[in-house]
Order: sequence, then structure tokens, then C-alpha cells
Amino acid sequence: MRDRTALLALVAFVALGLPDGMLGPAWPAIRSDLGQPLAALGELTALLSAGFVVSSLVSARLQRRLGPGTYVALGGTGSAAALALFASSQWWAGLLVASLSLGVFGGCVDSGFNGHVALNHGPRLMNALHACYGAGTTLGPLVVAAALASGSWRWAWAVAAAFAGTVSVALWASRDAFPVAPPERWRDIVPSTSTRAATVLMLALFFLIVGIEVGIGAWSATVLEHRGMSDGRAAVWVASYWACFTAGRVGLAAAGRRLSPEATVRGGAALALLGLVVLEWSPVGLPVAGLGLAGLFPALVTLTPFRLGADRARAAIGYQFAAGTVGATSIVGAAGLTAQFVGIGALVPFFVAAAAVLVALELVAARASGSEPQSGPPRR
Repeated sequence: MRDRTALLALVAFVALGLPDGMLGPAWPAIRSDLGQPLAALGELTALLSAGFVVSSLVSARLQRRLGPGTYVALGGTGSAAALALFASSQWWAGLLVASLSLGVFGGCVDSGFNGHVALNHGPRLMNALHACYGAGTTLGPLVVAAALASGSWRWAWAVAAAFAGTVSVALWASRDAFPVAPPERWRDIVPSTSTRAATVLMLALFFLIVGIEVGIGAWSATVLEHRGMSDGRAAVWVASYWACFTAGRVGLAAAGRRLSPEATVRGGAALALLGLVVLEWSPVGLPVAGLGLAGLFPALVTLTPFRLGADRARAAIGYQFAAGTVGATSIVGAAGLTAQFVGIGALVPFFVAAAAVLVALELVAARASGSEPQSGPPRR
């Protein structure tokens, strides 16, 4: 059963990442088709984020009521329906409804599988899970390119809907393979911190990690072009950031239990800080930062049952994902305000400061926890 759910998790995360990689490349064709202004893309992304936050906040309650297997299967089915609506709607309102629905149901798949893997598998699968999401986002632009060559952007969402629908059928067939209660081996793992203090620290870490990840990807091209680099060369350096980000997750999945989640978070945060310091003088800092950030999110999800308790893990992961989404919006926005009122030259110091706070908070969280794993979740 573990092998079946592991394979389903990996395939589901490719399907989850696919539409996230399609929206940006397809936007010029979408807005031309539906007569929307350039800034209307923000409406779609805002609704996606809002749906994801709502889904994350109610994740634990729904999993207790429905069971984790039914919960992720429902998320897969809803995602397929939302993608089909996006592909077929002739009205802008239909795309808005589809985006909100995709955020809600995609959030079910995301938080459901992350909680399942954190409690029932090790860091190898957790890193592979997030590497598969990266594979999906990488495939997204290629699917859009093929769809546009065939005559319409809508074919890309039709392909994504068919893929998600196929995954949802497999999820419904395997929903009884998802254990409801945490495995017995977690009973000896008791967090030493107070729940409130540990929860606040973890929420702050997710807020910063996702915000820094997305913020660097969003603003680094602006920084490089401000220094006189051509937009083509800047795009290549940004691509190197995401390439090292994905490669880092693949490498961590291959390392498995040989590298503990705690070491991944501490070492990765320090490497990300170093890369951002280097970025002040050279674009070489971008791939270094991407490599450092690669393992932080999956490693912290793996650490959640240790720091907060296995019985609280599913609820905590939902709240952490919501904090990460808010962090992405907040830090990208704060960086924009910094660039506007202080200057583009202040962007790299802004991210260096955020990364320094991240390193400090992780040291506090790790020192406060007395139940850190040596190589991942306890074995059977």
C-alpha cells in the first residue's frame, strides 16, 4: 500500500504543477482571446491563491471527516473539473470561477499528500514529491507551446484536465490505501516545545521560505536588467535559479535518509543566504541561492510531526501552507514597494535581510525542539 500511495503522490504532483507552469506562457493568448487587459492576470492568480488558502485552513477538519484517501481523491476530481471549465469557458467569469476552484481542489491534493508523506514516508519521497511538482511546472510551458502550435491555448488546459482526471480515477480506486491515524511508531516522539510557540515559529518559517523563493524568481530579472544586462541574458540566469532549485530537490530525493531534514534546513538556509550575498556583486549568486532554497520547504514539512506532534501534523501542514501563500504575496509586494520607494538597488539587500531572519528563526526553532530526527521519520 505504501508503494501504491507513493507512486500516486508523485504522479499527482506532476499533474498539480502542470497548470501552474502554463498560465504565464499562455496569458498573452488568453487575454487576446477574451479581450482582457494585461493586469487581469492578477485576478486569476489572486483567486488561485485565495482558494488555496481556504483549502489549506480547512484541510485537517475535512480529512478527519472524509478520510485522507477520499479527501485527495475529491481534490483530484475537483481539479480536473476546474481545468475542464478553464479550457471550455467562453467568458472571463468562467475562468475566474475555474481559478478559484482550482485553488481550492488543488490545495486538497497538495496538503493531503504532504501530510500523508510526512507521517508515513521519509525525506526521500518528500523531496521527490516536490521535484515532481517542479517537473510539472517545467512541462507546462511546453504543453502551451504545443497547444498554440495546434491553434488554441485551450488545448493545453484540456490536456491538463485529462491528465488530472486520469489521476483522480486512480485516487478513487486507491482511497482505502491511505491510513487515517498516524503510525504507531510516532507515539514515542513527543515535542518538547509548547504547541503555541512551536506553531508560531513554523508558520513564520514557511512565510519566509515561500516568500523568498517566489520573490527571488519574480524580481531577479529586474535586478539584473537594472545593472545593464539584456533581458535575454537575465532570463537565462533566472532559469538557472529554477534549474538548480529543481535539481537540488532531485539530489535530496536521491540522498534519502543519508541527509537529515534538520541538516537540510540549516545548511540550505545558510547556502541561500550566501547566494544572495554573492548576488549583490554577481549573478552567480542566483543558482547558488536556488540550490540552497531547494530542500527547505519539503524538509520543514517532514519536520512538522517532530516539532508539533504527529496528531497535529495534518492541521499544522494546512496552516503552514496558508502561511506560505500569504508570505509569497506579502514578500513579493514588499519587495515591489522597496524597489519603488527606495530603488531597485535595494532589492538584493532586502532579500539578504529576509534570508538572515530565516536563518536566525530556524536556529531558534531547532534549539527549542528536543525531538529532531537524525534521518527522517521513525522507522517501523
